Amino acid sequence: MGLLSVVATLRVDFAQAVTLGCSLGEICDTHCRKYLEPAMGAFLPDDLAKWAPVASGYIFRTLGCMLAWMIKRFITGFHAAMRGADMFVSNAIILAKKNGYVNESFDTNGPQASALISLVAFVGFYWQVSNNFGLPFPLNILMLPASIVEWVLSTWVALI
Repeated sequence: MGLLSVVATLRVDFAQAVTLGCSLGEICDTHCRKYLEPAMGAFLPDDLAKWAPVASGYIFRTLGCMLAWMIKRFITGFHAAMRGADMFVSNAIILAKKNGYVNESFDTNGPQASALISLVAFVGFYWQVSNNFGLPFPLNILMLPASIVEWVLSTWVALI
């Protein structure tokens, strides 16, 4: 049952990205068609020139989907960095209080904790962006089974 909920969530994310991409592509196609179609018509043979509007639409929708995936990757990476930083700092403060490294009066929702969460989130997001949202060498081998599962789920969601 858990696998089905993961697949359903991924399907919704996939559908959102494709819908956003097609919408962006349609808007660009509407505004750029008058410039692209004559150029494509001159480039294509006479019997294929009638397909210039269709090809223009597919080109812009494809570019829109690529842009939407890139935007989605950044949004997801930012959310993961913020959520991970919040969990890390909150639990680190609890552990520090338990071991006596921090005063018991230290507020986990105070400005110092918020600044620390922001700093850790920035470092996490920078790490993701600088590694192109992938894992560097030693970690990619260590996490290979998880990467394979991620690839299988992504492929399954895209094909179903």
